[in-house]
Amino acid sequence: MHITKLVSRLFKLFIPSIIEEIAKSSGFMKRHSKLLPEIFAKAMSLGLLDCKSITEEVIAEKCASIQNGVSLNKQAIANRLNESVPFLKKLLQRAFSFIYVNALESHSSLLLNYFSDIKLIDSYKHRLLH
Repeated sequence: MHITKLVSRLFKLFIPSIIEEIAKSSGFMKRHSKLLPEIFAKAMSLGLLDCKSITEEVIAEKCASIQNGVSLNKQAIANRLNESVPFLKKLLQRAFSFIYVNALESHSSLLLNYFSDIKLIDSYKHRLLH
């Protein structure tokens, strides 16, 4: 599956109120602003996939193209970049958690039925783990 489709499907799982809750708890959203947290997250993930050079201006343009009517300058984006790291990290953790619970966990027992034994080799200590 193409990464854009995967990320797009993941964002459909997040309703705006959940994204806003994560934005507030991470410190990204301290007060209501014209740039919605969900738009910033979409721009930073989906919007920048095809960019060769990512600058504050490019991020501002992507946000404006996703959220009609928002006008941002590069300084507004620059001010938010440091605050965006914990926000985007929490979103990513939530997405991976969702994938694990809904896809991997439910199918892992089926995958393991094909094998009678699983052996792992610890490459650091060169020992066999069962």
